[in-house]
Amino acid sequence: MAALRERDIATLLVLIRRYAGCSQNDLAGVTGITQSRISEYMRGRRLPTLDTIERIADGIDMPPDCRGLLGLAPHRR
Repeated sequence: MAALRERDIATLLVLIRRYAGCSQNDLAGVTGITQSRISEYMRGRRLPTLDTIERIADGIDMPPDCRGLLGLAPHRR
């Protein structure tokens, strides 16, 4: 995946959101991150912290194999 190789965080977050089949508002609801901040991440206007990326992964119940590809820790419930 080119976005992963190139460390294109904005594109990765868009792909994650599409994988989950949710809108930015849905993602905001399950993560506690505002929709406007989610939008900034998706457009590449702001870089999320690793903790934020993990919150997103937790919010959509990302499978362990996908989390591993992104270098994330196991689900943190």
